[in-house]
Amino acid sequence: MGCEIGQWREWDAATSLDWNLLDYEPHQKLKKLVAKLNNLYTSESALYDIESSWEGFDWIDFHDAESSVVCFLRKGRDPKEIIVCALNLTPTPRPGYRIGLPEAGHWKMILNTDASVYGGSDAGPKEGCVYDAHHLPWHGKGFSIQLDLPPLGVLMLKFQR
Repeated sequence: MGCEIGQWREWDAATSLDWNLLDYEPHQKLKKLVAKLNNLYTSESALYDIESSWEGFDWIDFHDAESSVVCFLRKGRDPKEIIVCALNLTPTPRPGYRIGLPEAGHWKMILNTDASVYGGSDAGPKEGCVYDAHHLPWHGKGFSIQLDLPPLGVLMLKFQR
């Protein structure tokens, strides 16, 4: 309670949330990000269809400790419902970072948590950009793309039929 607006203090059932924080731009932007995440979760079947089974999740790469980058994908019941998530867990941008993909074709950027609309630095790709997967195996997958990973950010790409 209150995390969605960046409340400074712990939630207290006896008092109201600090709604006045929404008078400030950083709190407004955090609220936009949480709203976007909630919208994605309810509109993208790859994020909720198979959420209680290993079958809805697959690692792409969790071995890059040097760069602190983790990549995984979520899958829906429809095998073409796939979302790839790439997390850069450092304040260092990672330009041209190659990510393995399970399918050839187009991949649309549906989230960049570092976008200025959410309070970020606007590093990395813009939401709505479409990338073509290259037939270059990477991370044990048959295809790959190169992305500019923003600092301390999460990118989400959706497979386009």
